Amino acid sequence: MIQITLTDTGVHAELTRLLRRFQDPTPALDAIGVRIVDFTKDRFEVSQDPYGTPWEPNKDSTLRAMLHSNTQNFTRRGTVSARGAELADRQEAADRRRPALDPVSPQRPRPRR
Repeated sequence: MIQITLTDTGVHAELTRLLRRFQDPTPALDAIGVRIVDFTKDRFEVSQDPYGTPWEPNKDSTLRAMLHSNTQNFTRRGTVSARGAELADRQEAADRRRPALDPVSPQRPRPRR
């Protein structure tokens, strides 16, 4: 007759530790949330969607609205202030960093649910 003896040295303790960790998912959910926020900020920094497709440049009406959204972007005489010029320069630089959109690009895969 064959006899097999198993010794669970450490296995039971490790399983107990894992079960305790899953009873409070807060640390795991916090880590996931931080990662999502960082990913979203990165997408805005490079002006791309989650699949890496560049955003279209802002329309002139959007740029004007951004410029006029804060009175500090203009001097008392109505000319563009240094702050307003900096905002416009940043937007122009962001538009230059974006690669041209390919009009015949393949359809992006749909996110999994």
